[in-house]
Amino acid sequence: MVESADLRPDAEETAAREAMEGLLAKHPPLEILDLIRGEGCVSCEAYGEGCEGMEREWWTELEWEDVLHRIG
Repeated sequence: MVESADLRPDAEETAAREAMEGLLAKHPPLEILDLIRGEGCVSCEAYGEGCEGMEREWWTELEWEDVLHRIG
């Protein structure tokens, strides 16, 4: 297969990939094989280890004020 010059990564993309690979080598993802995963925070490997979940980490005060309307 022949690569097009337009599809090859540029210097910035190559540097970003190398940085990501370095971070993965330094901080490998946790793998819990017997954990049942669903959607949302419970499926995220950071939940409980470094993140307290979307509600506590990301919600604004307005979202907390509106929570009963959204779940009710």
